[in-house]
Amino acid sequence: QFAGYLAEHLHADKPIDAIMVATDCEAMVALAACRLFGRTDIAVTGYDNYWQTLSELKWEPARPLATVDKDNHHLGEVMVDVLLDRIAGNLPAGPQRRLVPQQVVGSN
Repeated sequence: QFAGYLAEHLHADKPIDAIMVATDCEAMVALAACRLFGRTDIAVTGYDNYWQTLSELKWEPARPLATVDKDNHHLGEVMVDVLLDRIAGNLPAGPQRRLVPQQVVGSN
């Protein structure tokens, strides 16, 4: 399916040179799709920083150029802090927003 979507973009007059996907698992699929077209020069990036644990690694030799680590543990801590503040009545009635920094991580 990825190969079908990428075909026109990989073979266009000005072909793409990079792909950013929503998850690291999709990064592996995008890399495999590019390889099917002989395009191993495409920079592919994923998200969630878990590509190292994917079973797809045994079938796809390419690796994502980078991924994003959103620090799930810290994100969970922040969510619990907001929940406890809400329960304690320390927050205004409206929705709350907390910014949890993410980090771009190279795959090498």
